[in-house]
Amino acid sequence: PERLEDIPPAYLAQLAAYTKGIDQIYPDRPVRAALLWTSVAQLMPVPKALLRPYLAALENETAAAS
Repeated sequence: PERLEDIPPAYLAQLAAYTKGIDQIYPDRPVRAALLWTSVAQLMPVPKALLRPYLAALENETAAAS
C-alpha cells in the first residue's frame, strides 16, 4: 500500500505486538515502527498513534488471560 490507511489490519496487529515486546525489552530506549515493502523496496514508517488500538487490544488480551 502507498498510504498508511491501506495497511492491512493483520500487519498493524503484528507490528503492535513487536513494538510492545521491544518496549518491554528496552524500556529506556525509543521504539519506532516501520514496514519494509520488499516488492517496491520502500520503508514505510508507522506512527505509534496508528498502532494504539492494536496495543490496547493486546493489553485487554493480557488482562483477560490473567
